[in-house]
Amino acid sequence: MDKSRKRRISRGTAMAVALSLSCTPALAASFDDVQNAVDGDTSAGVWIEDSEKANHYGYGDKNADTGYYGVESWGDAASADGRTVQLYEDVTKEDGTRSGIEVGAEDGNVSLDLNGNDMVSDHYDPEEGTSDNGTPAPGKSYGPVVKVGQDANLTIKDTSSEEN
Repeated sequence: MDKSRKRRISRGTAMAVALSLSCTPALAASFDDVQNAVDGDTSAGVWIEDSEKANHYGYGDKNADTGYYGVESWGDAASADGRTVQLYEDVTKEDGTRSGIEVGAEDGNVSLDLNGNDMVSDHYDPEEGTSDNGTPAPGKSYGPVVKVGQDANLTIKDTSSEEN
């Protein structure tokens, strides 16, 4: 095999590898995953065996590289410590609905750990429109990202090294 042909095969292989890496989708958990974790809805999650954390469940897809689910929660609303919800990937909501995550008194003490990730929602209502700078039109508003009900307890923190 001549050098020219080897070089073309080598370049073609390198191009194929580069293209396959660029097609890897970015993972993002859903608001439903976070809501299920906040509510302690074990039927919507996957029990995480071999965990030192009590009632440890994963929600969303499991990342093959990290081994974590998009959202994980542990603890119990009935305990003094309550439930911890930790994000392992960004959480996005882009469906145009105005509802966000709701924390109620029945959820107990909830600690939401962003863990270096973002929670983003457009909460855009096409019936309301927006002004040119992306804020709601005069007299209009967007819905909440997180809504905390009366007698509910929510702590939001970021334990990542970036502390975003």
